[in-house]
Amino acid sequence: MKTIRQIIRQPLKLISGILVVSLAVSVLCVCLGQSIAAERTQAAMAYSFTTIALPTTKYNYSDSFFTDLEGNQIPYVKWSETLPEEITEWIDDLVQTRGDLVETLANPGLASAYLPELTPDHLTQHNYYYPLRGTEEAWAPHRMETTATYACAMLEIELTEIGAPEELLITGTLEDGTEADMVIRISVELTGVIKSVVSLEEGYDDPTGRTIYLTFELQSREDLDAMELEEGQRYLVYGADYLDGEWALRGMIAESLSENLGYTLDYREIDIDRAVYLTEQEKQAFLQVNTQASIAPEATYSYGGVWTYVAKTEMDLKNAATLTIEDASAFGNYVYIWHESGGYPTINFNRYLTDENGNKVEITEEEWQERYQVPTIAPLDGTVEEFLASDEGALWRQQLEYMAVNYHAFPVIGVEKLGYIADFARETARIVEGRDFTAEELESGAKVCILSESLAAANGLTVGDTIRPQFYNYDYDSPNQSFISDGVGVVNPWAYSYAATTQWAAAEEYTIIGLYRQDHAWCDVSENLYSFTPNTIFVPHSAVTSDMDYGNQAFFQTLVLRNGAVEPFQTLVDEAGYEGLFVYYDQEYTTIMDTLMNYLEIAEKAMLIGIVVYAVILLLFLLLFPGSQGRVLNTMNALGAERSQQIAQVFLSGAGILLPGTILGTLLGASLWSRVVRGLAEGAGVAMTLKMEPMVLIGIALVQLILALLLNALLSLPMTRSKDILQRR
Repeated sequence: MKTIRQIIRQPLKLISGILVVSLAVSVLCVCLGQSIAAERTQAAMAYSFTTIALPTTKYNYSDSFFTDLEGNQIPYVKWSETLPEEITEWIDDLVQTRGDLVETLANPGLASAYLPELTPDHLTQHNYYYPLRGTEEAWAPHRMETTATYACAMLEIELTEIGAPEELLITGTLEDGTEADMVIRISVELTGVIKSVVSLEEGYDDPTGRTIYLTFELQSREDLDAMELEEGQRYLVYGADYLDGEWALRGMIAESLSENLGYTLDYREIDIDRAVYLTEQEKQAFLQVNTQASIAPEATYSYGGVWTYVAKTEMDLKNAATLTIEDASAFGNYVYIWHESGGYPTINFNRYLTDENGNKVEITEEEWQERYQVPTIAPLDGTVEEFLASDEGALWRQQLEYMAVNYHAFPVIGVEKLGYIADFARETARIVEGRDFTAEELESGAKVCILSESLAAANGLTVGDTIRPQFYNYDYDSPNQSFISDGVGVVNPWAYSYAATTQWAAAEEYTIIGLYRQDHAWCDVSENLYSFTPNTIFVPHSAVTSDMDYGNQAFFQTLVLRNGAVEPFQTLVDEAGYEGLFVYYDQEYTTIMDTLMNYLEIAEKAMLIGIVVYAVILLLFLLLFPGSQGRVLNTMNALGAERSQQIAQVFLSGAGILLPGTILGTLLGASLWSRVVRGLAEGAGVAMTLKMEPMVLIGIALVQLILALLLNALLSLPMTRSKDILQRR
């Protein structure tokens, strides 16, 4: 206390000492703190930025030829869904050997989860349609994903028309070199009226009373004859690719008009009843003018002074729906067997299951049907309820249970890093609320997830809420499920259809930490090979508690480069002769990092200057303040004071100034932070913004205070030795 009173009795000395210390501390806090912040910013940016190389389709095309009926070889350009094998092997080799340029070949996994409390974001609520293919007589919807989980439907219909059966063929080369056709499927087009809906995902409009176009595919004419289909008869039908025809028609018209309107027209603006049908004379006049056309349009539609033609196959979708009925679980299947003369088709009646050890175990047709048979079409003599309650309705009742799961099944993508997903790396998808996964969450498999904002809005969810996904495994032997490893479903991945042969995992709670938005939700493959639906849920890869499926193209394959490695990597590509193989996206990393590196160079120099200035001022303080206690020590020594008391005198005289000086210097440094950073950025010729971290400044201040107090204590030791005191006399 005496020491403190002595310091207070010398206010000028006290104030000057505090100012000297505060100046030193503020210089150190600002210079060292901004350098630490810049380095942390660099590390954070290096993690948050992802540089990817996405393959173009240039090498998916190759020159080939086919032989016509007269034996002539006709050249054509062949398309392959995958890159040539030599290119994929070259890429794999780069991943293994050029770690200096290639970080990884990211391969996220697809899992499926049942979330009964969630309603999916439905396709028909968006301004998008599935393109259709077909003829004037028959409909065949072309789907992005023919086994779309939410598109399964069970309907009561009245059959009004039965088309002629068509044979679906495959062609191969026999061992003697001759070509042969083999019938693998029978297809027949059916038309009916929907009498009632037994099961349909709630996102669709009620189609009761609508026309329905059915494509019925089965194994043979004998199977078709055994069905004894009759016009005027009611049937229960099941299919996995229901399409709301009127929604598709309105979407097609809206898209066609949008091309001339200059903006995207919402399909809800289209009133089908406003379509104007062409007369026979108008159709003939169209064909005379458009000599390349074989079929005249059926109608025209105008909106906002712009009009478009509508084909008959499109207008037929007015007040209609489509569905494919497919006996996909039939026991027989065709395969190609390759010989020296070429490949020829044969029927393989041997079915196998995979046991726990991965071995193939042959089973009978009865066992196969028991596991994988799905309902197709059944005549109704009474009510639907009576049929479902009967023995004949057992398979249909079972399918209804599966459909209830499918309507609330969601694709879950396990990622090593969200930035490895192509659309996030290209910034066509981004987090708009909450945050990304942290490195710790990805490493530990934390139970956290990121949803689309539209899915969250549809279910009243927000960041911080929880969901309880229950994963179910896949049955890779099932003919009713398509797997991305088979090259199917690699675009806009869906959850897999549930069946009794799949196994459940325990439900676990996941916390929503972020919501994402896409520039093009429900995007067609022709527009974006790397798209995914708004129903996709992202989680850390190690947080998935079930098996996952892995693809080998598009969405499931992203070549991740080291940040800043685009130019040397492209040099390797050119040297290998694959010019134009990749397009690159680095989120402007190079520009930003060049800016940061310029700042870091200036910041390091400022840090060194700050440390030197601090050291000089601290040394000056120690000499002028604690070091000037010689007269006081002489007096204390003459009065017989213990050495410990003398050490305390020196230490406390310095500490009494260091402590308030440090507090003032820290506050001063915080207030000067922005000005100093702005000045250094201008000196570097860059626009640089760093985030001040108060805890960093406090940490620097505390460390320097401890260091200064330690030096102060060390200084007191030689000053209080008896011979040093006698010499000062």
